Amino acid sequence: MLRVFIIQHGDANPKDIDPERHLSEKGVNQAKRAAEFLKKLPFYPDIILHSEKARSIETAGVISFALGGVRMDVRSTINPNDDIAGLLEELMALKGTGKSIMIVGHQPFLGKLVSALITGDAAMQSVDISNASPLVLVKNGDRYIVELYMKNDYIKARYK
Repeated sequence: MLRVFIIQHGDANPKDIDPERHLSEKGVNQAKRAAEFLKKLPFYPDIILHSEKARSIETAGVISFALGGVRMDVRSTINPNDDIAGLLEELMALKGTGKSIMIVGHQPFLGKLVSALITGDAAMQSVDISNASPLVLVKNGDRYIVELYMKNDYIKARYK
C-alpha cells in the first residue's frame, strides 16, 4: 500500500537571529514528539525526502533516527515556493511498488502537494498543516485519502 507521510519542519529560529533558520528549541521538541508518535505506528516510510534547508534536514534527521535510521535523501525541488509537479511525478512512479515515502518540507509547498493529492486541485486548502504534525495519506484509486493526522500540540498533551 502506497503511503505518503507529510511533515512540515519543526519551529525554526527567526531569520534575523539565525540566517540558516535551524530548529529552535521548541522545534527540536516538536520533531522529537512527532518522531516518538510515528515510532508507535505499525508502518514506517521506506525513505525520507527533505529540502536543503537546515530546519527540514534537522526535522528529518530526528525522525529518521527514531525510526531506526530510515534513509534520507535531499531534494532541491521541495522548498517553500517550488512547483509541486516534479514531486507529483515522483509519487506517480511509486504506484504499484508498495513503497512508502515521507516528505519533510515547508509551507506553502506541502499544502499545495496535499491538496493536489487529495482533491486534484493544488489551490484548494484541504488540510491545515502545522509544524511537525504527522499527516499520512494512502493511495485510493486516483486520489489519496487521509489515514492519519495528528497535530503536534495534541501529541504534546496526550503522549508524554
